[in-house]
Amino acid sequence: MDSFVKLIVQVFRVVPVMLFHPNYAFIFWTLTLLVFFQYRRCANLEKRIYGVTKNQTQAQVLSALGYGLLGGLVGSILLVSIGISLSSSGIIYVWPLAIVLMLINPRFMCFAYAGGLVSLASLAFGWPDIHVPGLMGLVAVLHMTESFLIWISGDSCATPLFIKNKRGEVVGGYVLQKFWPIPIAVLVLMAVPDISALEGLIQMPEWWPLIRPDRGIMESGNLVFAMVPVAAALGYSDIAITMPPREKASRSAMTLAAYSLLLLFFSILASRTAPFKWVAALFAPTGHEMVIHLGIRREVIAPSYYSQPERGLRVLGVLPDSASWRAGIRPGDILFEVAGFQIKNRDELRNALFFAFDRVFIIYESIEDGAIRQVWVKKDPDGYLGLVTAPEPGDSQHIEIGQSMLMSGALGRRIARCLGLQR
Repeated sequence: MDSFVKLIVQVFRVVPVMLFHPNYAFIFWTLTLLVFFQYRRCANLEKRIYGVTKNQTQAQVLSALGYGLLGGLVGSILLVSIGISLSSSGIIYVWPLAIVLMLINPRFMCFAYAGGLVSLASLAFGWPDIHVPGLMGLVAVLHMTESFLIWISGDSCATPLFIKNKRGEVVGGYVLQKFWPIPIAVLVLMAVPDISALEGLIQMPEWWPLIRPDRGIMESGNLVFAMVPVAAALGYSDIAITMPPREKASRSAMTLAAYSLLLLFFSILASRTAPFKWVAALFAPTGHEMVIHLGIRREVIAPSYYSQPERGLRVLGVLPDSASWRAGIRPGDILFEVAGFQIKNRDELRNALFFAFDRVFIIYESIEDGAIRQVWVKKDPDGYLGLVTAPEPGDSQHIEIGQSMLMSGALGRRIARCLGLQR
């Protein structure tokens, strides 16, 4: 146990190097800049749709940095505790293939697909010559780290949109977008002339590493594991139609964690039994497809969480720091009466606000406990409340299931007008 404590202490020393050391910091902060552009694109889309930004770019980037550092520490501890080495992992082949796959479909920009294809090519044709268990173990731990980040912050950048489902219905939902730059410590194998001359070596148990390097490499000379910092970026894109964003992120995290554990299990077996190399290489992309299918399937077949009720008007989103949010109104609540007027659609809400004074009396049903509540809400200077209402018959979609869930400029240009917003 003492050896693993020393290993973890070393992780805490190595990971911060990525942020400040001149030899490494440039890569990490370049990735952070790319993450900044992704969040700015999300903010610009919200600005085009609603006239205001729900998720502020600076706040999202700072949050991503904090969570990314935490995720990097968790991922690093997993990598070094399992004993996954970057040496001979074939990562140099995975990166360019992942970029090529991204051009086919943005969601293929994932090591599960590129790593699986590289591993299958190595097993079938002998090229590239890589350590398949190590690469698959790396993919597993990266996805495990991603599942942790999704679990703790996957819903923190959620944009309310009108989404067209597979049945052709326009329903209310959220697009979830998260990006994290992560500094991470990895192991590499190094040949040394005299191990006894090295100081500060950590003596690990006989069973370590769990994912064993190739026997030929281990017999090639005096080898030691060294810990070095590297930078990476993880991203998460999903939709929440049948449940709130928080619940959707939690479910997605659990499903991804289960996939990661299975892939890690196959990778460990692959380092000991050759046939499991094929199992791990095949499971990496196919298992990831199953994760995506399970995530989308419920959103297609289950009823929309934000559908309009028979009586009243459903709230799809509440802008942060708005008067409605401060008054306690939350997404999913049902508005029954506004300024003394019974409402059941968006036009009646607009008319009620037009005749109302600065402070508006609202009666609504809380989604949390079903209680009927009464609040006073002060209109903003433009006369609105900071609410986004759920779609109604005749509304057009902002995005369609089956398209890329990434928020692109093209998506923003397709939105010609603001639908369902009372700012």
